[in-house]
Amino acid sequence: MQRLNISARSINRLFMAILLIGAVALLWRAIFELNNWLFSNFALSERIHWIFLPAAFRIIAVLIWGARGCAGLMLGAYLTFPRTGTDDLLYEILLSVSSGLAPLLAVLACRRFFTIRNDLANLNLWHVIALSVSCAITNALLINLLLAVLGKQQPNILAIKAIFVGDVMGAALVLGTIAIAVEIVLRWVRRRRGG
Repeated sequence: MQRLNISARSINRLFMAILLIGAVALLWRAIFELNNWLFSNFALSERIHWIFLPAAFRIIAVLIWGARGCAGLMLGAYLTFPRTGTDDLLYEILLSVSSGLAPLLAVLACRRFFTIRNDLANLNLWHVIALSVSCAITNALLINLLLAVLGKQQPNILAIKAIFVGDVMGAALVLGTIAIAVEIVLRWVRRRRGG
């Protein structure tokens, strides 16, 4: 009977993980499309934007859900590619992997220096800056390294700069707004309890 319970629990956890990965993937796709709609005038290319709001969602997904958030980002990034054929399948898969790997590496690095909770309650300005910049650097370097290795393009300073600036701007705008909103809510809750 206990073995059956462990199996049922494992199946339930697996189902919830798959559900979460799917939800993160769909959210990534929706935020990516929203960014394209809002900031198409600020695009260097179809996939490189000078303001890239989904960069914040990358960080948030990894901060809150860890490896499951990372997997959802990879799937979501893959869903943003147009299906034109199998010629670029390896490129699309590797670029999708970098979309989840960059924030995972950045969050792990930042957590070595800062205590950043999964619920984002202690997120402050320094955390926002560190997370935004480290994820932007990691993402810009990974993408350009990948493009060079696959022969898609030589390392391009303008592309690296645009990815970096777009990720920092997008992540800082969204994470800064979240940090301010969380602080306002926490102050309001404390006031209500104290008063």
